[in-house]
Amino acid sequence: MLIPDELKAGKRWVNFRLVPDKDGGKPKKVPINPETGKNAMSNKPGTWTDFETAADAVERYGFSGIGRMFIKEDGYVGVDVDHCYDPETNQFNEVATAILARQPTFAEFSPSGDGVHLWFKGTKPEGSSKNTETGVEMYDSGRYFTVTGKKLPSAPMEIAQDAGALQWIHENYVAKKRGPKEKKKKRKSAASAKLSDEELLEKVKTSKDADVFQMLWEGRWKSKVMTAEPVGIIPAGFIYKNKVS
Repeated sequence: MLIPDELKAGKRWVNFRLVPDKDGGKPKKVPINPETGKNAMSNKPGTWTDFETAADAVERYGFSGIGRMFIKEDGYVGVDVDHCYDPETNQFNEVATAILARQPTFAEFSPSGDGVHLWFKGTKPEGSSKNTETGVEMYDSGRYFTVTGKKLPSAPMEIAQDAGALQWIHENYVAKKRGPKEKKKKRKSAASAKLSDEELLEKVKTSKDADVFQMLWEGRWKSKVMTAEPVGIIPAGFIYKNKVS
C-alpha cells in the first residue's frame, strides 16, 4: 500500500464495512472500531486506533478496508471527486482532470476504482462541503476518507501544502451557486405579486367599504359636510359618514 508515512501517524484510523443501501443506491461505508468491532464515530476519538491495528484488522476480521478520520488540528483537507475515472479507457473526466492539474499532491483511487481522493495541508474554505452536481466534496473534520493505498501513477507521495488550490476547487466545484434561471424565476415571482390598477380597483369595489368608495369615486361627497364619525377604511385613509347640513 502506497500511503505517506505522515498519514500513518497517530490514532486516527478506523476500518469500514460495505453495507448495501436499503434504497438500492451505492453501498454505504460504515466506519468500524478495529478494536471492538462496533461502529466508530467521527466525534469520538476513543473509537479510533493506529494504522497498524486497523490494517491488521482487515485480514483478521474481514473488514472491507481502512480509513483515516479528519480533525482540524491535524491540518489536513481531503478532496473527493466521485465517479470521475473510467478504468476501461484510463481517462478522467473534465472535473478531475482540472483538479488534478491545479496542484500536484498525494492522490489515490477510491475503493470503487472510479473515484479519486486528494490530500492537502491547509484550511478548508468556509461554506458547503458537497456539490452533487459536480460530484466533488471537501472535508477537514467530522468525516473520514477511505484509504486504499492505490496511488495515482502521476501523483507524488508527498501531501502538498495548499498554494491556493483549495480555494479554487471550492469556488469552482464545491460552492453551490444560484443559476440565472433561479434568479429570473424569483424576480418573476415578485413581479407577479404586484396588482394592476384595474385589479386593485376591483378589490376595493368588492370590499365591505364599497358603497363609501363608490360615493367618493363619483365625486358625490362635494355636496355634503363631513363629520368626524368614522365608518370605514379605504386605501386612501379614513372615510367619514355624511350628514346633510
